[in-house]
Amino acid sequence: METVEGGGDAAKNNLFGFYVGGFAEIKLNEKFSLQQELLYSTQGAEANDVIEVKVDYLAIPLMVKYHLSEKFSVEAEPQASFLVNEKVEFKNVSQN
Repeated sequence: METVEGGGDAAKNNLFGFYVGGFAEIKLNEKFSLQQELLYSTQGAEANDVIEVKVDYLAIPLMVKYHLSEKFSVEAEPQASFLVNEKVEFKNVSQN
């Protein structure tokens, strides 16, 4: 896959996607718990009506939670992400 770089107006149109997943929380004790997640997301952008990039990711984070109180916790997580699908489409490009 080619690298697409740019900023400002280069990627002016973000594409709509979705994010879906599930999780399970395992209490280790009164203060600590682990939350395992499985997430699927679609992302993309269109640059100057010339190129459209769409990617799908599968993410597997493992969150460690420290419960400060019954309703408040501090969290940190490492995450592994995998590119599931990629599509690059060039538009309005004339060939000579």
